[in-house]
Amino acid sequence: MKLPMNTKHIETNPHYDAQNHILYWASNANGNFDIWQSKRDPKTQEWHEPERVKGDVNSKAKEDQPFVQNGQMRFSRDGAAGNMLAELKEGLWGSVRAEPLGTDLYHAEISMSFDGKTAWFVAGDGHAQKMRFMKLHKQENGNWGQAIEMTLTK
Repeated sequence: MKLPMNTKHIETNPHYDAQNHILYWASNANGNFDIWQSKRDPKTQEWHEPERVKGDVNSKAKEDQPFVQNGQMRFSRDGAAGNMLAELKEGLWGSVRAEPLGTDLYHAEISMSFDGKTAWFVAGDGHAQKMRFMKLHKQENGNWGQAIEMTLTK
């Protein structure tokens, strides 16, 4: 099956979960921006019919920027000042909660290291009218430490 991408709808921010062979993205195909998915058969390379993510991820607000790894989905939601986190349980995404990422700035578009101990994301500094690239590490207690702005070195 060819995925019905690049349609009259807006499809944005794709993320491929290589562990489970699932492509996630945001789309306004149903009139609201929600997170969608399509599984790829690793043997035939065929894609399954796209569907809205099942569970508590999608709401009446706009959801966008999914990042999935190790049974956890991180995404942005309008009205929330940062990253949202959902856990996959029995095929449904539930337990959606805000995940503080060590800064009071609005933050989104997270990416993580394979071991889940380092995260990179964008933070919006409204006062300075600037986007900041940030990095942080998980502490031994499982919480995220303080986010630090990444700087270029020569």
